[in-house]
Amino acid sequence: MKYRYLILLTLTSLFFFGCENGKNNASKSNDEDSMVVNDTLIADTAKCVGGGNKSLNDIRFANFGEKDWLDNEYIRCLRRYLDDYNSGKVENVVLDQHREKIKGNFVIAWAEPSLVGGLFIQFIFVDYPDDMFLAWVYSFVDEEAEKVLDYEVRSIHLDEEKSGFTKDEIFETMKEHPELKLW
Repeated sequence: MKYRYLILLTLTSLFFFGCENGKNNASKSNDEDSMVVNDTLIADTAKCVGGGNKSLNDIRFANFGEKDWLDNEYIRCLRRYLDDYNSGKVENVVLDQHREKIKGNFVIAWAEPSLVGGLFIQFIFVDYPDDMFLAWVYSFVDEEAEKVLDYEVRSIHLDEEKSGFTKDEIFETMKEHPELKLW
C-alpha cells in the first residue's frame, strides 16, 4: 500500500518539479507581462504531422520493456553523477546540504518519461529510507539514426514528501520484487 501511495505522491510532485540545473531559454519582451520561451517540449514529445516521424521520447523509449524502467542508462548516468559528486569531480549546491545522505546505494522507487525529454527518476537511499530524491536525466537523440547519443543529469533534489519506508521494508520489497536492485 505504501508503494502505491508513493507513486501517487510522486506523480503529483513531478508536476511541480523544477529543473535547477537546466538551461533557461526564457527572454523578457518589451511588454512587462509577457515572456518568450524557447523550449524543446514540442520537439521532445509531439508527433510530427505527416511523414511518420517519431517524437524524441518515442525514440528514447521505443525498446523499453517493463524491466527497463528500473535498469537503464539513465539510472547509470545518475549513479555516475552521484559518484562524481561524492568524489568532488562535480559541484552541486543543491546537493551540498544532503552530502551525507547521498553516499550509499539507492533503489528506484519510480521512473517515467519526462515531458521535456529524458527520464524523471524518484529514488531512495537505503541508509536514509524516509528521504526521497527526484532527478531529471536528459538524453540527446540523433533523430535520423533514431539513436540515443548521450545522457546528462539536469536536475536532482530532495523531495519534500517522505517515503514512510524503513530500511527493512525496502529490503523486504526487493525480495518480493527481484527486478528492484541497489544502485
